[in-house]
Amino acid sequence: MQDNKDNSQLVEIAVSLLEAGNIVAVPTETVYGLACAINKQEAINLVYKIKNRPTQHPLIVHIAKADDLSNYAKDIPSYVSLLTNSLWPGPLTLVLKKSENVPDAITGGQDSVAIRTPAQPLLQQIIDQLGVPIAAPSANKFGGISPTEASHVIAEFGNQIKVIDGGRCQHGIESTIIDVRDHKTCTILRPGPISKGMLEKILSFNSEPVDIIDIQDKSIRFPGKYDKHYAPRKKLISFKNVYELSKLKEKHPEPYVIHHTPFTLESIKSYQIDSEAIIYSREIYKALRIADESMCEVILIERPPLNNDWLAINDRLNRAITLHYREIID
Repeated sequence: MQDNKDNSQLVEIAVSLLEAGNIVAVPTETVYGLACAINKQEAINLVYKIKNRPTQHPLIVHIAKADDLSNYAKDIPSYVSLLTNSLWPGPLTLVLKKSENVPDAITGGQDSVAIRTPAQPLLQQIIDQLGVPIAAPSANKFGGISPTEASHVIAEFGNQIKVIDGGRCQHGIESTIIDVRDHKTCTILRPGPISKGMLEKILSFNSEPVDIIDIQDKSIRFPGKYDKHYAPRKKLISFKNVYELSKLKEKHPEPYVIHHTPFTLESIKSYQIDSEAIIYSREIYKALRIADESMCEVILIERPPLNNDWLAINDRLNRAITLHYREIID
């Protein structure tokens, strides 16, 4: 991380570019985002174009502070203040009815908008000094591996865009997205760093009960919804144990192996990630990028545990994995 003087210069550069209608890669506490000011229509269009992102796929609006929420959303349930007071700034995105201040291009034509207040200090300063929110999907080609370091963005886009280097992302996995348009129900659309248990604890203080449910309405569009997402270019095959790995190696003798169990892999390119979920989430996209850039034919990845601590990680991997061991052997 740069010192305060360097930070102020980076903020000044980013704000100047955004005000001029350019797009800028910025750090967040989750992953790096491809930012544009929401009042610059050409910049919004360019974000979709440079990412190869379908225009009906909505972007997340990042606001400076919770007090700004009512400027960009309407009909906000009373319990939302409990969430914003406890979890903002942070990796929680709220889906609400949009106000007239949010362009249709941001929402993919829907009457809802996804909003959050990021916790990354550099980005907070950028949005505050810009004076308007930014839209910032992950700074990578659509459907690919999200970037968690500035070098990942540069590898993806080269000198096409300016990258504001804020160091390594704290969480390394995208925000939790919840639909809070209903005044009595909160729906988890995408798991992330904010768990269901955390939401339940906070909403238990509401004066009236709020049910927390998993997504049921499949028609709503939100970031990360697609079945194929967060994926490397190479084929990604999962395995559960050493036996399955050995059988896969018979079919793919020179794989790149990503694992969290500490087993020995002689003469095989590999990346071992910590078996603690919080640390794993910071490393997984980096490991996938390194494997994808290798000369190996395929990537073999050990499946993480299936408990609640790994819910968000499994969500991302389920969308990234091409095949599972049984689909090949059987």
